[in-house]
Amino acid sequence: MNGVVISKHIKKLILASFGITIVLVLVLGLFSIAKMLDLARQTEKLYQHPYSVSNSTKNIQLNFISMHRYMKDIPLSKNDKQLQKAIREIRISEVTIDKEFEFIISRYLGEKKDIQKVQDAFIEWKIILDKCLKLMKQGKKDEAACFTRNQGEEHVQKVNKLISYLINFANTKAEYFLKSSADTMHSSIYIIVILLPTIIAIIISIMIYLIKSMLRVHTHLQKQQEVFLMQSRMAQMGEMISMIAHQWRQPLAVISAIAMNVKLKLTLDSFDLAKEEERQKCVDFLINGVNEVETNIENLIITLSDFRNFYKPNRAPVFVSITQPIDKALSIMDSSFKTDNIKLIQDCDSDTKLNLYENEFIQVLINILKNAQDNLNERKVQSPKVSITTKTSEDTITLSICDNGGGIDETILSKIFEPYFSTKDEANGTGLGLHMSKIIIEDHHNGKIKAINQNGGACFIIELGLDQ
Repeated sequence: MNGVVISKHIKKLILASFGITIVLVLVLGLFSIAKMLDLARQTEKLYQHPYSVSNSTKNIQLNFISMHRYMKDIPLSKNDKQLQKAIREIRISEVTIDKEFEFIISRYLGEKKDIQKVQDAFIEWKIILDKCLKLMKQGKKDEAACFTRNQGEEHVQKVNKLISYLINFANTKAEYFLKSSADTMHSSIYIIVILLPTIIAIIISIMIYLIKSMLRVHTHLQKQQEVFLMQSRMAQMGEMISMIAHQWRQPLAVISAIAMNVKLKLTLDSFDLAKEEERQKCVDFLINGVNEVETNIENLIITLSDFRNFYKPNRAPVFVSITQPIDKALSIMDSSFKTDNIKLIQDCDSDTKLNLYENEFIQVLINILKNAQDNLNERKVQSPKVSITTKTSEDTITLSICDNGGGIDETILSKIFEPYFSTKDEANGTGLGLHMSKIIIEDHHNGKIKAINQNGGACFIIELGLDQ
């Protein structure tokens, strides 16, 4: 269960890390957006207010100078055509000035009375213009020229002074906005330059921590798998010892019978050693007995060797036929299957070779076969049988172990490979066998293992890639 807890802990760490990363990136992004919007507002103010006011004010000034020049042309007009042209030019400039005043009023950021002063001065100048025109109608050209030169020049200087104030104010505002935009840009760059490395450093630190945590978890899980494997093998030790005892029972009984027979013959003086023929019978009897003892002792050694090899740890995979570990597993289980009258059906269509951790693979087969045997015995199935088949495709070999023991309860079918899950009582099951089988097949052999119910029994299916 520690592996499950650790996995959840790692998931939480990863989610928290991504959350922190996203928040930091969002903070940086929102800050950058806010500063860009601020710069855009500053630029908009710069464009919409100071510069536009300054340009319009200068336009007023130029048109006012033009009006004053044409006003001086009025007394100097030699005919009515020249007079009307001067008046027309003045009216055109007057209309332009009125429009520019309307624009300035909507954009000017200073006191509105400053604009009003310029407008009042412009109105006063128009009074001078009207008086000049009136003198011209009365035929007083010299007086009109004198009035324009004296009163007009003096008033032009007054208007220019007021307009210059507006221009200076607008330029000052423009410089302020320009400086503010530059300050905003520099402060934004400065803060982003500080924030970005900080965020990158935080993200790198989080990733390093996560990698170290996952490496620790990986190491822990490897050790845990080794412990599971050892626990599983220890749990099978008792079963294996009973199998060894069962398989040794018959050879030992034969050896014991031979020994008893020899002892009985010698005790009863069954052979007359004084006769050559009887002595030869005795020698033949003893040689036959010894040979039979040797045969049974060899069977004992082979059985012990099979189990001893089974418990040797695999240091590296070996390139063997798929039938080899199947035959070894069946040889270990054969005697107990015969005792329980379980029919074994073997149908292997392939002698394909592949890389296997052989002893571990044998352990998987024995786990499944022993579970099938226990289930068949527990349910007292009539005509119990277990079939083991292999099928080879282009890139996969499939091994199936099926029984006719009624199958696995559908409510627990998805749980049977979980650690410490067992349908047996504590004395007969640890819940590690199928879990370790899953680890051996999927982690050590890059294969797949699953259990299904079919044809009135349970079927375990193992798939192994031929390119592993």
